[in-house]
Amino acid sequence: MKREAMLKTIQHLVLSMFTAVCVMAAVPAMAQTHQETRGQAEDGNPDSQSSLADAYFHGRDGFEQNDYLALHWYKKIAERGDDFAIQQVGRLLLTGDFDVAPEAAKDRAIKWYQDALAKGHSTSKRQIEKITAMSAEDVAALRLESQLEKALAILECNKGDTLPCGDEPQKSALLKIKTLADQELTSAQSVWGSLLFDEGAMAKLGGKPDPNAAIAYLTKAANKGDETAMLFLARVYEHGRGVPKDTAAALMWYDRAMAKMTAERAEAAKNNVIISGGNDTLIQCKLHFLRGDKIAEHTRQECTAWDREAFYRAY
Repeated sequence: MKREAMLKTIQHLVLSMFTAVCVMAAVPAMAQTHQETRGQAEDGNPDSQSSLADAYFHGRDGFEQNDYLALHWYKKIAERGDDFAIQQVGRLLLTGDFDVAPEAAKDRAIKWYQDALAKGHSTSKRQIEKITAMSAEDVAALRLESQLEKALAILECNKGDTLPCGDEPQKSALLKIKTLADQELTSAQSVWGSLLFDEGAMAKLGGKPDPNAAIAYLTKAANKGDETAMLFLARVYEHGRGVPKDTAAALMWYDRAMAKMTAERAEAAKNNVIISGGNDTLIQCKLHFLRGDKIAEHTRQECTAWDREAFYRAY
């Protein structure tokens, strides 16, 4: 479920990534902070080691993203039995940007968790089971998703803590997302489809929005079950964003998104798992409005408020 949740939030990152200016600290002060952080980490300061590991993992606080260095510092922290660091090392060994074949990466991650289990880290048993059940194709797909996360981190510089966020790094990140989309990564197709509507994103590549290409990528992702792409397509057709309004098409995609969500909840219920959150209310309200259903006044008011909130969040 954690992986699915990550994929479902990608669109919200994309839709807001070009709406604010990246605020960067002065270079001399930043360099001094970097030297201090590294020095303290090398002296064994736990907080500095943790900050450095996170900075290299995410590519923020002035440190460029680097899986090798992130792995180095997370291992230092993991030696103290830190649960989060142990999980991060396992994740990096499995999906990090290393020149290792998927099967070899899988074996390295399992070996890491086996060693952790032998030292008393009981939750590693579950990780061993999950990774053992993965195929080489599963590992390869997770690696691609990890690359997508890194590209999005470079684009999402509006928080002021993700660097580098200049035009060239962002251009490279955009091209990376397109490459991943063309490699048939579903989540990347959904993201790239939404970016093709974005004037700011396309300007960085020297082009303009391309609604037809956007629809093609989004449709590919939606047809493979990506709920975010379904909802994006529904809103595009509902509001005529770059394409003529098409109520029938909007209804179809809202219906499909609702059907997928309902099926997921039913399957989860069989296993006594409750799925919280989601877009159920928004989708149901959209279906009411687009079909012209007769609904109670309090329901209409609730739907109007919900849709307005969702609209501002997405656009």
